[in-house]
Amino acid sequence: MAGRTERVQSNEIESRVWDLLFEAEVARDWLSQVGKRSAKLHKNGMKNTVFVQEHEPLLLDLQNITNAITEADRALNPIAAMIEQRLSGEQ
Repeated sequence: MAGRTERVQSNEIESRVWDLLFEAEVARDWLSQVGKRSAKLHKNGMKNTVFVQEHEPLLLDLQNITNAITEADRALNPIAAMIEQRLSGEQ
């Protein structure tokens, strides 16, 4: 049987998990927005021949950034499902 201290600690851990889930969801939303902006910027950069000719290394960096953000965003997608599952179970 759990003691009072363990119960308090358990409640504190639960609270921190909820905080972390919601912080991760905010980060995922932000990352998604950054990814959209990065992809659009890359697309516009590719259309600009002067930019392509004069700043090719920067364009390659932008492509790598866009790819990394897209991959990270995909990896964080399950967070929304976790939150939805937790909320439906709590109510």
